[in-house]
Amino acid sequence: MLIDLLKKTRNFRDLSKTNFSRKDMTAVMKYAMETTRFVHGIRNSQSLKYLILLDDKKVKEFSKILKEKLGKENKKEHKFNPDGFIIIINNKEVLEKERSIYCNAGIVAQILTMALQENKIDSCIISVMSDKKFSEKIIKDTKYSAVLVVAFGTSVMDTTVIDISNGESTRYHSTDKENFVPKIICEELYFYDSFDDKKE
Repeated sequence: MLIDLLKKTRNFRDLSKTNFSRKDMTAVMKYAMETTRFVHGIRNSQSLKYLILLDDKKVKEFSKILKEKLGKENKKEHKFNPDGFIIIINNKEVLEKERSIYCNAGIVAQILTMALQENKIDSCIISVMSDKKFSEKIIKDTKYSAVLVVAFGTSVMDTTVIDISNGESTRYHSTDKENFVPKIICEELYFYDSFDDKKE
């Protein structure tokens, strides 16, 4: 069921390499790309492109960059050694004129994480849309800019979803062995009397 897949699809910041062969991982990447073709998007623009990094040398180089970025964001050192990356990119001119691209990229990133999880691969979505340095290092064509990155591998820590109420902190927190992901309970997500069928 979709909800079970979503519960397993967490934003794993600590990743190690899987036991997938290059051939098998390539097959999963092709499957993941196929899923993006059918994703809903605002105005059906389909302007997003994908750069997949599986080469060990390139993966190691960009892992270092992103590990530093994650460390600054979360104020901790992450065990970040993924198998590779799916980099979601878009034409710079379109990005500046069409802000809905960010929404489309977010939808695609979620679908990619589920496609990976369906194949027992953990993943992590990282925002790089305002990081010019990152785009310059990865994308040779200056007309394009990175929007989001999906790093993938095997989570090295257990993750537990905890129920919270509106007003409580939604920030991730972790111990040495486990990540905790706060999620507002379903009853508090409804807007006022969404299910009130009473007749006046």
